[in-house]
Amino acid sequence: MLAFSGCSHGCNPEEEEELTRMRYAHPWWKEKVINSEEKRKEGLCPLTLEETALTLTALGIDRNVQIYIAAGEIYGGDRRMKALTDAFPNVVRKETILESSDLDFCRNHSSQMAALDYQ
Repeated sequence: MLAFSGCSHGCNPEEEEELTRMRYAHPWWKEKVINSEEKRKEGLCPLTLEETALTLTALGIDRNVQIYIAAGEIYGGDRRMKALTDAFPNVVRKETILESSDLDFCRNHSSQMAALDYQ
């Protein structure tokens, strides 16, 4: 989860504040104050979607390649996904390539839903 990683690069100030509130809302989460820039400099943050699109483009990856998003919902939704989907329009996730009925057997079981991503 983005809130707990402290990696807020590319987030607007409102999103950064929301991520901080999420951390404080979970008393079991020990690290409340996280320096996002420091984490990023240490290589502890994933690429942003914009950086991912730039990297794939620089590597000469065909823009029609299918990119599978194995995570849950992307924080920031379509606004954050735009850079990637503009560069690589064939972005899919299990919810877009399977019928809703195909997911019924594991809908209330997050570990089973996650397992589908790694099959």
